[in-house]
Amino acid sequence: MSGMLVGGIFWGQLSDGIGWKPTFFLNVFVLGVANLISYFTVNWQMFASMR
Repeated sequence: MSGMLVGGIFWGQLSDGIGWKPTFFLNVFVLGVANLISYFTVNWQMFASMR
């Protein structure tokens, strides 16, 4: 929940600054990279941090 709080503030400010569409695509890209990294993890701590 704390990640959602910080993320909401960060992405909200970024969205106000550059618009919602570039922010949305940047967010989808970051999510995709984190999911790709979590696919190749070797322990549960790294998996949990990427999820």
